[in-house]
Amino acid sequence: MNKKTQKLNRRSQGATLIEVIISVFIFTVGVLAFAGLQSRSIQSTFDNTQRDQVVWLTQSLIDRVRVNKNGGATYETALSDFDLADCSTPATLCDAANCTSAQMATFDVWDLYCRNSFQGASAISALSVNFSCDPVGCAPGADMLITTNWCARSLESTEGLATAADDVCENTISEMEYRVGFRP
Repeated sequence: MNKKTQKLNRRSQGATLIEVIISVFIFTVGVLAFAGLQSRSIQSTFDNTQRDQVVWLTQSLIDRVRVNKNGGATYETALSDFDLADCSTPATLCDAANCTSAQMATFDVWDLYCRNSFQGASAISALSVNFSCDPVGCAPGADMLITTNWCARSLESTEGLATAADDVCENTISEMEYRVGFRP
């Protein structure tokens, strides 16, 4: 063999160690970027699931208030007095008995928070629902406002959702707020 052929054979024998290290580094950077993207995707999915559950719970409460038009003031009291840690069955189960407006409102709050907890209420971190009326007293036909607060893992404001003024959540979590005004 001549010298030219020997030089060509030596160059085409394979990759050097430096080339392999650079290739592995580039591959590792790509894999880490994909892992970060996957983690962010899972976090966004969780946050969106919580938002969906909050909207569902709020809309369900609005529907219940519209059915029980005379129980507005009781909804306001029942929501402010309710303890999510105490999900004991209320004295009157209004799905099986005739109830007064006040009993129905108390039952509805329990039903949303406790019986339907598998659908979201207990899975939402630091969930609180506030109910207010204008004029005060929640007379039939009054303007009503439901404000729902919860802690989310990330902060991405969307239509109808805003960052709450007071940060009652841990440092890594943001407090979210969803407000709906309606008239029954």
